[in-house]
Amino acid sequence: MHIYDTQSSRITLSTIGSLNPLVALTKERLNNHNDAFVPSDGMSFETTELFHCPEINSKIDPWKYRINQYGYRGADWDFKKSPAVFGCSTTFGIGVSVPAAEILQGKYNDRVIPNLGVPSGSVVNIIKLFAAFAHLHPMSHAFITLPSMDRFFYVSLENWGANIGNLFSTHPYLLVKEKTKDHFFKIWLNGPSESYALDYIDWAQQIAAAYDIKLFWTTWDSKQTAPLLKHAVGDKFFKYSTINSDDSRDKAHPGIRSQQELADIYWNIIQQSQ
Repeated sequence: MHIYDTQSSRITLSTIGSLNPLVALTKERLNNHNDAFVPSDGMSFETTELFHCPEINSKIDPWKYRINQYGYRGADWDFKKSPAVFGCSTTFGIGVSVPAAEILQGKYNDRVIPNLGVPSGSVVNIIKLFAAFAHLHPMSHAFITLPSMDRFFYVSLENWGANIGNLFSTHPYLLVKEKTKDHFFKIWLNGPSESYALDYIDWAQQIAAAYDIKLFWTTWDSKQTAPLLKHAVGDKFFKYSTINSDDSRDKAHPGIRSQQELADIYWNIIQQSQ
């Protein structure tokens, strides 16, 4: 794939998996392929861990992530109008066997709730994915959980990570030299990253209005991102409080109690906004 083909307006169902890089790289390694960023082969797969995301207790609690044919966690989408969730590893559900999207799906008996969580995803990645998905799948509601604003851009091709990764505050951070990061990334931590993020947030709001999607926002970053979001989206912002990793398999990401809280908030918003 050419990088031009990863632009939101050009993404198709067969290429949308290219916007979930760590999952694509995991599939490449499991299948001994040479290129992770190729159109989907239409095959789902399972894995105990994701590339660059080791989990401390994966060997003693070896359940597997189910990745659908499009390259995202959960069952294959059924394309019925439904809520959908977007975000980074918190939304994907790293470390938990049942993420919030799947808990929410238990409230429905006739449709799949798409989980568009992108591990290590940034503001740009997440909102570009929302824009692409809006063209491809009907949504009644969308819930976007943003990471911190300084995680502004994450390149989708692994070999770019070693190069562009030295210019932007990005993941996978294993590809970034700390000294380089210290010298060059500070300019992205405040004004510029916030300015660009606000443009993307406004873009998402416009897309939601055009497609009649009820769009709501939150973040796990209470220090920088939450105040910005509150100002940008007003009453479409919601807060969740339980960031507890004690009951997650990797002991680093929000565990099942946090996922249950998110699912309950999703459901309450849906009920109140019918």
